[in-house]
Amino acid sequence: MPDRDVVLAKVATIHKCLDRIREVTDLDPEKLEDINRQYIKGENDGIPEYCSSQLPGPRPGYPQIHPLEQPERPGGLFFRPAALLGLRVTSFCEDAVIFVVPRLAHCKVILMTKISFCPECEVEIAPETKQVKKEVPIRGEVIAVEGFVNVCPLCGAELLDEAYDDLLEKAAAEYRRRHGLLSPDEIVRIRKSWGFNQDLFARLLGIGVASLRRYEKGAVQPPGYDALLRSAVNPQFLLEMVERNGDRLTPVEKEATRRKLEAFPHGSQGPGDCREALFSRYAPLEPQEMNGYRGLSLEKTKAVVAKVLSIIRENVNITKMTKLLFYIDFTHFRERQQSITGLPWYRWAFGPAPARMYDLYEYLRDEGVIEIEEQEQDDGESIRRTFILADDSPIMFLDEDENRIIEEVVSRLGRLSARRLSELSHEEAAYKNAEDKRLINYHDAEHLKAV
Repeated sequence: MPDRDVVLAKVATIHKCLDRIREVTDLDPEKLEDINRQYIKGENDGIPEYCSSQLPGPRPGYPQIHPLEQPERPGGLFFRPAALLGLRVTSFCEDAVIFVVPRLAHCKVILMTKISFCPECEVEIAPETKQVKKEVPIRGEVIAVEGFVNVCPLCGAELLDEAYDDLLEKAAAEYRRRHGLLSPDEIVRIRKSWGFNQDLFARLLGIGVASLRRYEKGAVQPPGYDALLRSAVNPQFLLEMVERNGDRLTPVEKEATRRKLEAFPHGSQGPGDCREALFSRYAPLEPQEMNGYRGLSLEKTKAVVAKVLSIIRENVNITKMTKLLFYIDFTHFRERQQSITGLPWYRWAFGPAPARMYDLYEYLRDEGVIEIEEQEQDDGESIRRTFILADDSPIMFLDEDENRIIEEVVSRLGRLSARRLSELSHEEAAYKNAEDKRLINYHDAEHLKAV
């Protein structure tokens, strides 16, 4: 059997990976089938195969799976939801299903069974599944729900585990639906759309951070809190909160938050509007020499940033990341006559950079690819921003040559300081030949000196 700790470690990334594939494919069956034919090799990356004549039954809280034969692949099996996402199961055992993810070099594992502890019997048991009807009291109202719970096969006691929590969440979801309340995911999405951590968001709204954490984890918020959280999509409302609760923010937090909110035109409804405006600036630019003969690719941009951070394995500040992206795009164009990201680069006084650079990185943070750490500098006015890798799954969208070129550029330049990289970029013909605040021509990539 695979080592259980290894299996558990792999499970931690599975839903993120599935969400990424679901986002890219939009669950288009024909596209999924194309992905399956092109990318699934049936290899299990060195994980031993453990076959069984019986597939273990599903448990509450785990994926519902059903075998689906694939005639053109003798011996191949598909499982739902794996089949819906274009994933091929390569082997299964008593505890896990192992399958290959398209465009990913390694396997993923989903646990199918588990060991629980019965507090009544005081022994470890393999739980049984039972369908139940329950009445759950929530804020003075009784919500009737049906679902599954895990029970001890020895004494029949219900286990207060994730299956039981799922039943309670089902009741909470029904209560929210009846009363028109935000879901936990919607609350998190509002907060993250601004790039606020829980502590800052709570202080800005004038509520306790412990309460905000509970609502994001599933506790049902009162109507008054719900109205407050709904209003937080509006930048004008948050500007009022900056003035009202400004004493709860540090001077740097207050100024940075005000600048961020004031960037939105009056009447806009938050970061979604800004993000649309940001990328609409690139959309009209057809593939040409100024964007490396490629329209802007958000997936590739996420992938390049994730790849750079995964190689360097430490925080990277905004200047260094931007200069590395410049060299990666132009090196790729020199070798393959096309950029990777499709970003158009401008000649700024501080070196080559894309338009609205800060919005671009905030978009990557909103997408969950990076975290941005902000540190107040000694002058009390400026802020140093560094990037931390939060999700490496976008790397799957890079092809072999793109991976190789990124690795070569980072190997050559990754150890240099931001200041040194900036100096080098100022010496490149691509930068020198461009007019101030004008686009840089990718064709000048043939004269790159640093790489």
